[in-house]
Amino acid sequence: MKYFADEVSSRKWNTRFAGKPALCTLANNGYLYGSIFAENWSSHRVAWLIQTGKEPIEVDHINGDKTDNRIVNLRNVDRRANCKNQRRRNNISGATGVSWHPKGKAWAVKIGTQYIGLFKDFEEAVAVRKAAEAVNNYHPNHGRSGPLAIGG
Repeated sequence: MKYFADEVSSRKWNTRFAGKPALCTLANNGYLYGSIFAENWSSHRVAWLIQTGKEPIEVDHINGDKTDNRIVNLRNVDRRANCKNQRRRNNISGATGVSWHPKGKAWAVKIGTQYIGLFKDFEEAVAVRKAAEAVNNYHPNHGRSGPLAIGG
């Protein structure tokens, strides 16, 4: 039986790659990617496209793990919403958006670029920040120190 070149190529490809993970190269930015027809694709964007049939605006990893591309961990959001689910690495106070203000001898609270105020009591400052997060539609995971587990 004679095969066309594309059939031979398909058989070779399937023999070599069928049943193996795809788009699983780890990039320097922590995301997984791979090549499709000589073009690099982020695996989380491909996962969203396959699941929904639509190209995403921006894919947010809900639990903060850039390699966890299960559909339950992905959501299609704009850049602003994605930034509202960022983890923090350099938080000294232990509360996102709350920092010590030496001149004011109080806790300074801000959200995004908006300054909220100074508070003598740390717990009050944290409560004010949490209220501001709710008003500004921040994701509940915002400010976590590392990835969170998602069941499934």
